[in-house]
Parts: sequence; C-alpha cells; structure tokens
Amino acid sequence: MSAETDLGRLTLVVPTYNRQEFTLRLINYWSDKGPRLIVLDGSARPIKSKTLDGLGLHIQYFHQPIGMYQRLLESLNFIQTEFVALAGDDEFYVPSAVEACIVELDNDAAMVACCGRALGFTPKSQMLIGRTQYPLLEKYAVDSDLSEMRVSQHMRYYVPSLIYAICRTQQWKASWKYILSKEFPAFAIGELQFEMCMSYAGKSKVISELMWLRSNNENKPVHGTDPSLNPTKRFPHWWRNTENVIEYEEFISIMTKAFAELKPNGSNDTRSVVIDGVEAYLDFVGERANARNMKSVLRNVAAKVIPESLKPHIKALLQGLCHSYKCLLILGLNE
Repeated sequence: MSAETDLGRLTLVVPTYNRQEFTLRLINYWSDKGPRLIVLDGSARPIKSKTLDGLGLHIQYFHQPIGMYQRLLESLNFIQTEFVALAGDDEFYVPSAVEACIVELDNDAAMVACCGRALGFTPKSQMLIGRTQYPLLEKYAVDSDLSEMRVSQHMRYYVPSLIYAICRTQQWKASWKYILSKEFPAFAIGELQFEMCMSYAGKSKVISELMWLRSNNENKPVHGTDPSLNPTKRFPHWWRNTENVIEYEEFISIMTKAFAELKPNGSNDTRSVVIDGVEAYLDFVGERANARNMKSVLRNVAAKVIPESLKPHIKALLQGLCHSYKCLLILGLNE
C-alpha cells in the first residue's frame, strides 16, 4: 500500500487547550500526510477561521470551550476510520513508524494496539536536542493470552504504551465510551483506565522504531480546570482514601462494564481483574517511590565520597552490570 493509503486509514484525535500556536503547527505538519485530524479546542476563543482555510476536508476543527471529557466524548461520533490514536498538540508522530504499526496490526488480529519508541526534543540555540523518553518502551509487549493476566502484567511494570498508540477503532471507542461517562478527581485517571481497558481488550507491542516525538521544556504544561487534570490530586491517595467509597465503587462498575463489552468471553470475575490491576499499579508506584528515595541517598553519598573524575566511569560500569528494571530504577539510570 502507498503511504497515503495507509495513513488514510487513521484518525488522530487532538485535545488542546490554550496552546493554539502549537495546535496550528501540528495541523500544518499533518496537512499533506493523509490521516484525518479531529482537533478539539477547549480554549476560550477559537483559532481564526482564515488560518484554517484550505487545509482540506480530512482536518476537522471543533472549538468547544467545555471540559476535555465532554469534548472527547463528542468526538467519538466523528471517528470513521479503521485505526485511531490520541495525539498531543505539541508532539509529533513519525509517519513511517505509524505505517509500520498499522502493518503490525494488519498482520496480527489478536493485537489491538501498537506503538513505537519515544524521543524527547528541546529546541536550543538553533539546534534540536534529543533524549530518550520512557526507556522501558524498548521491546515492551503486553502479550499474555489471558485478558486478566495482561492487565496485571501491564500495570505491575507500568509504562504508557497504549494511550498514544495506534489502536483499532472499535476497542478505542468502546474504552473511551465508558471512561468518559464519569470523571473522577484523580490526576490522569483517564490514562490509567484506558491502559487497563486496552490491555484487557487484546495484545499490544512496541516496535523498535522511533515513532513518538515529545516536546520537552518547549512550553509550560496547560492542564485546564477539569477535576482529573489537577496534578496535586494523585491517584494513589484518591484510591486509598476511605471517604471515596462511593466513587471507588463507581470506578469499578464502569471498568467492569467496559471489560464486558471489550471481551464478552473474558474473565468471569471482572471486578477482581479491575482491583488487581489497580493494586498492581499501586505496587509499581510504591516501589518507584522507594527507589527514588534510595537513589537520592546514593547520590548524596556519592557526591561526598567519589571524586568527580571517577563518576562517569562508575556510572558506565553500573550500567553494564545492571540489566533488570529494578536495579536500573534504584540507581536512577533509566531516567
């Protein structure tokens, strides 16, 4: 197939808020590359219509100064392509890698999502500085034959391999339909729900191609005022708070309904699958926090006792010796 044909099978959904300069940059980037764009702008004022003239029917711009959940929910009615992905307004996907993901999905009916490796970029003094993002994406796969095992496998060693992956539209829309039915006051909870839903729905993998270019320090984050976008309201605290029992049960109910639609012949106890998936994620978060504390202690000790001239050699030696995720995490070498 030609590049135009492959990318024409894809819709990119772009939520944006008060970053219209970057939104226009992204629109121009994709304007001649084939995929459909659905841009969901929640800014107070729309982009001037004359700026959008001549971009083609494959780009749909919706200005709706409402919450992100509402915008995303309404967008489900406009996605008609075979594949779909969420896209950040200040990020880019490499078209050739997107095509490679589509090929992987075409070749394996058991797969529901495919992603590539991520690289952060920072413009600086007429140069572009890059740094690997999410190192654990390398050779990452959620590939158990059992739906419940995929959820616990993915959440126990969590890396966001699905939220920005190329996905089959049926599973993508079904997941968001339930997630968007209720917004909970925990930061980025929608991402966690989506990762759980899609891992339950089917297998996924990360190909060894650069696909996802993330903007680092190019602009300040703009979270909006939605309850799930407040970075001070962390998911572990919300989940462990005994005052949130009603919301806790609503969360489980929504997720079990989503699982039932995604895999009608899946687990007979989807409630346990949901809870086990969340607890696996909380174990991951707890270990990561402990590892960061240990890393801080080690760095403080190293700063006091190791000569500066020896530090690069010691780091290189440790990188050669440590291959497991836990070892690298403790040493802080995976960030």
